[in-house]
Amino acid sequence: EFRKNLKGVNGGKDFEQDILEDMYHAIKKCAMISAHYGLSDVFDNLIISLCKFTALSSE
Repeated sequence: EFRKNLKGVNGGKDFEQDILEDMYHAIKKCAMISAHYGLSDVFDNLIISLCKFTALSSE
């Protein structure tokens, strides 16, 4: 699903497979760390803010 959601957002092209895997694992690691320290809301707000400034959000 992660790959599907990012299809075509790299200037109309797909990201390379290895880049997608690196991004997925980095986001997952940050989410786990933020959950451990009780900062899940902060992490969620950061992701939402980043999406507003990229093509990752359709809003």
